[in-house]
Amino acid sequence: MSPIDTTMADEVRYYTIATPSGYNGTTPTPLIVNLHAYFESITQYRTTLSIDSIAEANNVIIVYPLGDTCRWNFKPLFFLPNTGIGWNAGIIGGDFDDVTFISRVLDSVQANYNIDSTKIYCMGVSSGAFMTMKLGAAIGNRFTAMANIIGFDSLPPTSSVPCSLS
Repeated sequence: MSPIDTTMADEVRYYTIATPSGYNGTTPTPLIVNLHAYFESITQYRTTLSIDSIAEANNVIIVYPLGDTCRWNFKPLFFLPNTGIGWNAGIIGGDFDDVTFISRVLDSVQANYNIDSTKIYCMGVSSGAFMTMKLGAAIGNRFTAMANIIGFDSLPPTSSVPCSLS
């Protein structure tokens, strides 16, 4: 995993990148920011979702940021753990700024890879979907489109970024 020094709360955060074998660094390449569900590691999420093969077939780079330890603001279901790795998106939260973290991940990936700035997407599952919608409201102008999978939030995007609710 690649570290990102967030300089927030003296904390280092991480992300993983899946680069397709067809990536050559000379051609601008689409990017998907893919946000995991609550209490799910990046490895578990990648295995469950199996989207890397789609990215490989379509020559897309995927970045998987890792959430931070957080807790439910209100616990909707009794069987969910009180704390876990997730996103500070309003439903669950912590003392960290995930909008700034994701912005810094985007900055880092764009500085180190040839990214097509007209094809930057964000998707998330469950708490990652909540975070996707929060990103749409806060920095939606950085994305071409966003997909909220198994999550809901009523935050309106800051721009006309297309959002899909599944």
